[in-house]
Amino acid sequence: MNKALKSVIAGSLIFTILFGVAIGYGFKPDVVNAEDTATLNKNTITVSGEAKIKVAPDIAYVNIGVRTEGKTAAEAGKVNAEKMTAVVNAIKKAGIDAKDLKTSNYYVNPIYTYDEKTSKVTGYEATNTITVKVRDIAKTGDIIDLASKMGSNITNGVTFGLVDETISYNEALANAMKNAQGKATALATVVGVKLDKPSRISEDSYGGGSQPMYSNAVMNMKSYDSAESATPVESGDIEITARVSVEYQY
Repeated sequence: MNKALKSVIAGSLIFTILFGVAIGYGFKPDVVNAEDTATLNKNTITVSGEAKIKVAPDIAYVNIGVRTEGKTAAEAGKVNAEKMTAVVNAIKKAGIDAKDLKTSNYYVNPIYTYDEKTSKVTGYEATNTITVKVRDIAKTGDIIDLASKMGSNITNGVTFGLVDETISYNEALANAMKNAQGKATALATVVGVKLDKPSRISEDSYGGGSQPMYSNAVMNMKSYDSAESATPVESGDIEITARVSVEYQY
């Protein structure tokens, strides 16, 4: 065997050994098929779509409460409990289910008077607020008035919403997708290309939202003693917004 042939054989053996070691340590040569290359080389158009729809609310959330004062914390709490019980019982008798009443806040705090150098506790203040779900929103104003007549002197606001906004939101989402498709088609027409099906779709919104319509921090219950002073509450419409991002290849 001549010297040149020995060198070729030795080189082949070394290559085979090194390749086997590389495979053993997890080395894998990159293989790119024609389909992957075509995908990587494709251009893209990315657009956003948005749609808004308005729907009538079907539920109201009323936050009402009672604030009382007393010389001691116990006295303030006792008077508050009596008035709040009267308010809650009246609301239940008006047709509101117990499961639709939820305490949202309760606290008893000292009341201070101040002079130039010192502060002094002169009494205590008890506050109890509840959130009432009013499923017949036409009765929202009546519930506010009833609570006020029974002793409620706090109304933190009314929020209107939907018991289930899924159907309305999905409608807005479909319209947002159509909006995005229209934009992509317009862009593709201008540059003279043909779009493939969307290669990526992302939802950029998470449903609609409740609509705060009415707010009054502290209400004077005496102003609701007559029918003429009935509280007008307008529910309006709720705006549901959906947004998407869509990528097309061409």
